[in-house]
Amino acid sequence: MRLIVRPDFDGLVCALFLKKIFRISAIAYSEPKDIQDGVFPVQPGDIIANLPYHPNCSWWFDHHASNEIPDSFRGLFEIAPSAAGLIWKAYKDQFPKLQAFSYLTEQTDIIDGALLSKDDILNPQGYVLLSMTVVPSHDLADADYWDYLIDLLDVNDVDLVLADPVPAERIRKFKDGKDEFESVLKQSSIMNGKVVVTDFLSNPPEDFSLNRFLVYALFPESEVSITLTRMTDKPGLVKVSVAKSILNRINELHVGFTLREFGGGGHSGAGSTRITETQLPELLPKLISRFNLA
Repeated sequence: MRLIVRPDFDGLVCALFLKKIFRISAIAYSEPKDIQDGVFPVQPGDIIANLPYHPNCSWWFDHHASNEIPDSFRGLFEIAPSAAGLIWKAYKDQFPKLQAFSYLTEQTDIIDGALLSKDDILNPQGYVLLSMTVVPSHDLADADYWDYLIDLLDVNDVDLVLADPVPAERIRKFKDGKDEFESVLKQSSIMNGKVVVTDFLSNPPEDFSLNRFLVYALFPESEVSITLTRMTDKPGLVKVSVAKSILNRINELHVGFTLREFGGGGHSGAGSTRITETQLPELLPKLISRFNLA
């Protein structure tokens, strides 16, 4: 069976757990929009996790509130901090090997649910730090690294995982690039009412130095962030990532449901969509206005 996951930290932990439940022959990576638009070829027998449902799949595991839920499917859907957490809770008694991963599951809930403190953002440790090295890339440039981490996480010892030379090198680059990324982030961001807009279209940061939560520490008055990045493998398309501040949790608008109106989706607190660069001048002000009026 082939497993299709989103290549974020939650998706990698989903893959680790599902390999202990199913006979996985291969792992493929996809972004949610590619599943929604039918761009990614889903085949009968495929398992999908941490991504929208596709009618061709045989099993589906997800937790995103904005996804359309089929009347009947094999798998599990529930609103929760992480998809990996749902899988662990549902199968840990049936597959006792999963029970040893309670701490990793707890940390995955914290990471994917954005249940972090300001200190977690400015001084990440443990699995939170490791998650900062997992940056989804549209052209799958990091697929070998994602594969490596799925196997490495099976060690089930955070200290041993962080000491491994492969993630250790990523962590070194992350730390070395911290000041540069902070500088680029400040230069590329501007407050618009309650919303901080970060435009990385002309000045993109290096992937290894990405800390998606840093913007909230630098702009503590913000309630919502909107980040614009160019999709290098899809010329003319812009990824619009929207998230509520995890340090100033007062905006009540549902991000995922709001982004469905713009062709995307996600959680209550975070989501994304894609638009053409020519649509940006029209749609971006509308999106900003929606959150400023909330």
